[in-house]
Amino acid sequence: DPDREMCTRESLRSEIKASLEALRTDHADLYMLHRDDPRIDVRDFVDWMNELKDDGLIKRWGVSNWSLRRIHEACSYAFTNDMEPLTATSPQLSLAVPSSDIWPSTYSLSCPSKASEIDWYGENGIEVMGWEALAKGFMAVPTLWRRHEIDFSTFHGPDAEVGTDLWRLQRIQRAYCTPANYVRRDIALKLAKSSGLTLAQIALLYSLGKGDHVSVLVGADRTSHLDEMAAIRDYKLDEEAMDALTAASMKPAVVSRVAEEVNAWKVDDDLRFRKVEKKKKNPTTFASDTESADALVNAQPFDETVFA
Repeated sequence: DPDREMCTRESLRSEIKASLEALRTDHADLYMLHRDDPRIDVRDFVDWMNELKDDGLIKRWGVSNWSLRRIHEACSYAFTNDMEPLTATSPQLSLAVPSSDIWPSTYSLSCPSKASEIDWYGENGIEVMGWEALAKGFMAVPTLWRRHEIDFSTFHGPDAEVGTDLWRLQRIQRAYCTPANYVRRDIALKLAKSSGLTLAQIALLYSLGKGDHVSVLVGADRTSHLDEMAAIRDYKLDEEAMDALTAASMKPAVVSRVAEEVNAWKVDDDLRFRKVEKKKKNPTTFASDTESADALVNAQPFDETVFA
């Protein structure tokens, strides 16, 4: 909502104090700003969060649904002024790659084209905490929203009234119920069966396989679900499984091509995605074609701009 009330130094301090009182503690180990608000100068957010840290109310701080460019701006300002930079970001991250924004003003790192951005966070000491890691159950329940069960109106009908249950269902299914994601789920089920794990465990292992600095946020309504998630600490997907799930294919030629394309895109010092072309004399020379980070934010799997 572009007309929503703006966050202020006072409102932020009031909210953290209310949270600490509810939690019956005097500080938060990690305090996260939820959605970004581009109307507010990023330097203000850094100043306000450092004030909370200086007052002992928080130890570390992070953000949720912020773009790479805004995060870079925040860190640069903090380092330049000897302040505490953010140390965590929480984007949408799951095996199911959303075909559109799941919710308004959110940010996703699920698309294979974002692999180098995830690496950038690790190189700069920023933890990635993926929300909706099981895609609202799509990557946890094998029979949820099977192809033939999706109502035609989900993709071809009018939008439901904003805020209603039907509106929420439409956004979730439009984002996750894509041909590529059904294939990813089928592959994950095969991997689960062969390894004695569950679909949810394979899906989470895929996200965790993006780097040691990646964690996942999972909701559970029973203790057995928590036990199921805790059990994956001793497991890791091998490269072959990771590549097949990324490519949404088990055909070697397709898997190889997609892996090569994904690995070719890198984030340079100017936060621009550059495709590294292999050349005979200089195999790591940057190609002249570049795309800004913003241009790839909405790139989809097999989008021609990524996998041409």
